[in-house]
Amino acid sequence: MTTGKHRRPSVAIVGAGVAGLVCARRVAEAGARVIVLDKERNVGGRMATRRTGALQFDHGAQYFTAREPAFAAQAALWVRRGLAAEWNGRMVVLEQGRAVAAPNGLRRYVGVPGMGAVALALADQAREAGAEVHSGVEVASASRDRDRWRLSSMEGLSLGSYDMLVAALPAPQAASLLAADAQEIASRCTVRLLPCWAAMVAFETPLTVPFDGAFVRGAALSWVARDTSKPGRPAREAETWVLHATPEWSAAHIDAPHDAIAASLLAAFTNAADVDVPPPSYLGAHRWRFALPDEPLPEHHLWSDTLRAGACGDWCGGPRVEGAWISGGTLGEEIAATL
Repeated sequence: MTTGKHRRPSVAIVGAGVAGLVCARRVAEAGARVIVLDKERNVGGRMATRRTGALQFDHGAQYFTAREPAFAAQAALWVRRGLAAEWNGRMVVLEQGRAVAAPNGLRRYVGVPGMGAVALALADQAREAGAEVHSGVEVASASRDRDRWRLSSMEGLSLGSYDMLVAALPAPQAASLLAADAQEIASRCTVRLLPCWAAMVAFETPLTVPFDGAFVRGAALSWVARDTSKPGRPAREAETWVLHATPEWSAAHIDAPHDAIAASLLAAFTNAADVDVPPPSYLGAHRWRFALPDEPLPEHHLWSDTLRAGACGDWCGGPRVEGAWISGGTLGEEIAATL
């Protein structure tokens, strides 16, 4: 790895969700040349905010909690910087129109002015550390050429050659990317990721229901939230809601048309809350094909020092935003230690 003088080792990170961005920052701070590539238009993965005209929806991750001391300190820093705030909305368990107060043991935080704000801040921090972050670039394949990793696009174009490779992707996608030349890692990417359909609804008239967020039982829905009840949201003329379907219902309707999904989930919400709702001013749907890890791996990340390749995400060590943050951070620290 020398050419007359020391050359900075290069690291390609495929995936710009929370795990990939945290990993990128740690590795860049250690002095490596880091390139982050993501096929989506925006960074953050499910830490996302959908904007439609004057409306916005947290259609992916609804909030995050902080159980581990390190992540609790990070959440507190985001709050101090105005990137996040504690959400003290009225939480209930909803079943067949009956609402029971949900257990109140954990603080719930949201990004400000939307969940995507935290992801954008993580991308900015990675760039400040020296990493390049590119969205709208889909990596189709990764191949081992002697001691380097070569990446190619869907069109067969070269996306560069790197000393190390990180798949910061959902487990099935990580397995596919690493299958050819990192089988020992790909074979561990066996976690099943459950799907989730999300409906986004806006009403000109606020709903008269006694909750802002509800865990739903015995319905096609698993969760509903009044997005406009979250702190730091811009003033809107309409009230916005996000409705999440259960993994089972989502899987059974995985290829259904978006408009049919949105209508079905709105009807399920009406039945579960036992409330008459006015005609929505906006109704849409989004499909998260890889949303919830069924049984996360016990390890926080996967890494092979021999292959110089690894994988991370919320399917390693534990789900949720916190799990992704820890996964990317611990992998970044392990890579930094090898530089």
